[in-house]
Amino acid sequence: DSRCPPHIADFRIWLRLKFEALQASARWDRWHLSSRLALISVRTLVAVGELLVVSFAIQLVFVVLMAIFFHRVSLIAPFLNLLAVPLVGVLVPLGFLLLSLCLFGLPIELFADKLCGSLVHVLLRAAEQFSGAEWGNFRVPTPPVWASSLYFVSLILALSLPAKWPRRFCIGAATVTLTLILACPFAPKTPADRLQLTALDVRQGDSLFL
Repeated sequence: DSRCPPHIADFRIWLRLKFEALQASARWDRWHLSSRLALISVRTLVAVGELLVVSFAIQLVFVVLMAIFFHRVSLIAPFLNLLAVPLVGVLVPLGFLLLSLCLFGLPIELFADKLCGSLVHVLLRAAEQFSGAEWGNFRVPTPPVWASSLYFVSLILALSLPAKWPRRFCIGAATVTLTLILACPFAPKTPADRLQLTALDVRQGDSLFL
């Protein structure tokens, strides 16, 4: 506990006291199964919470980059990462193992190949299943340079400033800027003396508007 910050140490002590109380109330439980089940549940919740925090942190950066380069925003992406990140964590080392087995021509290569293909199929199917507009995937116009720059500068300052109130101000500025980017469609620049080519998303083909 001494290696942890005070609030983490308090949480660990509180958990141990709760488990001891649980053991004392369950006198029939000689193997402490109730405490172990509770500990597994807490560890699972903490692992899922950490994965969500990491996923949201990644999305905070990529949401504006996706709007700039792909003109698309996905609201379900942080939650879809709960499935994608563990799958990729298995898929990448399995892929390297498959490459190594190919060099030796071992018969286990077929099994690894099937398993690797199945995981890729699950990953792609999940992405296809949740890529529709009903899951919060929508198109946005290209945000102006000032809005993108203000958002990233606010994020960097919020992470680097030591003082609490300036950091909160930067978080507020980043939140307001991100809301503007997502909710307020910025009109595209269309000079009157130039030919304009617009690519329209019609799903099953290309639609080019001159």
